[in-house]
Amino acid sequence: MNLSSKELSALERSGLEKGLKFAIAPRKIPTAEIVAAVEESISQLDDDRRHLVRAEVSGVLRRAKPPPKNIQKDVFNALITLKKDPDRLVLSADKGNCVVVMDKQQYHDKALSLLNDKSTYAVLNFDPTSKTQRKLNKMLLDLKKAGRISDSTYKMLYSSDGLCPRFYGLPKIHKPGIPLRPIVSFVNSPTYAISGYLARILSPIVGNTDYTVKNSCEFTDFIRDKTLDACEELVSFDVVSLFTKIPVDLDVKVAEERLREDASLGQRTSLPVEDIIHLLSFCLKTTQFTYNGTYYQQVFGTAMGSPVSAVIANMVMEDVEQRALATSPVKPFFWKRYVDDVISAVSGNEAERLLSHL
Repeated sequence: MNLSSKELSALERSGLEKGLKFAIAPRKIPTAEIVAAVEESISQLDDDRRHLVRAEVSGVLRRAKPPPKNIQKDVFNALITLKKDPDRLVLSADKGNCVVVMDKQQYHDKALSLLNDKSTYAVLNFDPTSKTQRKLNKMLLDLKKAGRISDSTYKMLYSSDGLCPRFYGLPKIHKPGIPLRPIVSFVNSPTYAISGYLARILSPIVGNTDYTVKNSCEFTDFIRDKTLDACEELVSFDVVSLFTKIPVDLDVKVAEERLREDASLGQRTSLPVEDIIHLLSFCLKTTQFTYNGTYYQQVFGTAMGSPVSAVIANMVMEDVEQRALATSPVKPFFWKRYVDDVISAVSGNEAERLLSHL
């Protein structure tokens, strides 16, 4: 979809139609990048296993040949020119695997319209990254000294040279005005590793209710043999800007309740519930990021983009959902949810009443 003020050339359109996941065949084998990635992956192995992996990778690289070209030269050059265009951006749409081309100024204006919401974001006059990193590393060192995490876990979660999280937006081409969905990329930030670690601890206790579905295929299997009466209708519900609407205090409260009820927690981590909650609270409240050279603090809600955020959002939705349906004066024929998208079936005159209760 072209939203920019410039027309796409036939060659640009031909290249973009391949999709953003299309991989252009390399002209040569990226040996250095492969070796660096392997070395990082095997750093925790013992010497004998590292030598074995290195020997096998070395043999593969000696035999490897570049794949044949999979894109015409003029199309490739057109994409390079488009990438270097100072006035346009190529983005992925929020939904639908669609490629979107926008004017950079248009994108910037839409991003600032989100960040200027003072109830959600505040401008910072300094880069908070080093301060965040020192706090996290001290917490990890204290846990290591207390014997609550191993030396290998400490090294895995320790942060050095962390980057400030980056804000970006995905165009919602299915919505009027095409607003942006705010995303904060925490990759390589101080809290990225610990957030992923907490997500792995919490994930097994989420998504186990009768109301959730893992994907559209699972929902298709569920709905295939359902028949509605003449007085019943399908309705859908959606939470507006879920991540920025969930209070961190509610996140922490629900997580602690679920962890204390989890009899299998000790199989996944040596950390007691109190330490998990302390680290979780730190991650959820560390919501600083940068956009276009300016630093911001998200002052309310959960940052979308942190590995643990999606797990927590699902957990809170389960909690709210179970309490809402248990006390609802309207009893749906069925209720299925994926994150914050709900499809349900109710009597035709009860939809508004159910919405009001929710």
